[in-house]
Amino acid sequence: MACKAGDASQRRLAEAEDALQMVTLLDISKNDLPTLVVADLDRIPALHTSGMHSEAMKLASAVQELHKKVDVVEQSQYTYCDAVN
Repeated sequence: MACKAGDASQRRLAEAEDALQMVTLLDISKNDLPTLVVADLDRIPALHTSGMHSEAMKLASAVQELHKKVDVVEQSQYTYCDAVN
């Protein structure tokens, strides 16, 4: 992906896509990936999960609602099939 100089967000996106593509290709080809370790945990940036938790809860709620709707459709399909037979 070609990026303009100075377009940091596009450059980061391209780098992330390249890394993901590389890992995907390695996984598909069944190559062993190296185990990464860190010598000093203080050098790892903090991960703030407060926003991620609420987004995960929204996603879980949406999945639960979809599950309920699929159950309703499935039940109506069974009812229809029973009525036809």
